[in-house]
Amino acid sequence: MAEAGRLLLVERLIPPEGEASEAKLGDLNMLVLTGGCERTEADYAGLLQAAGCELVRVVPTRSPMSVLEARTAP
Repeated sequence: MAEAGRLLLVERLIPPEGEASEAKLGDLNMLVLTGGCERTEADYAGLLQAAGCELVRVVPTRSPMSVLEARTAP
């Protein structure tokens, strides 16, 4: 990715612990069906950091999905 590049991810985020959410049911389905999982904002921030990027912002939408914006870390 170019130094000034941006990465946009469209994902369903798991809310912080203790909050009820339909996303948690989706997380269970992904685990059972594919071995995958939904992630929290903090999970994505960690994955992006490990890839040399930083999470800039999370934009909620009217759907269950959010847009995560990342860029290369300074």
